[in-house]
Amino acid sequence: MCDQVFTRLLQLARQPNAFFQQTNQVEITVLIRQLEYEAGCRQASVFAPILIMDPELFVNLTHQRLEYLALVFDRRARLIRLLSAAQPE
Repeated sequence: MCDQVFTRLLQLARQPNAFFQQTNQVEITVLIRQLEYEAGCRQASVFAPILIMDPELFVNLTHQRLEYLALVFDRRARLIRLLSAAQPE
């Protein structure tokens, strides 16, 4: 299932001006949610900014690299939360 969703996201990313003129944002949101919940791809929501800011980057990243990138984003977010909680008010 995960690969099917990534394939559809890649198709959207390859469209000319996909994320500024033609892309159905609802479809992207649904696909991202499928990755997160149904397909079990952790932290898939980090892909949305990549798709919007740089569709070519998304197309060039492999599935494994995207999963690694999601893990990096997740760890960074946790570290920021821990550091924020540790700072005195």
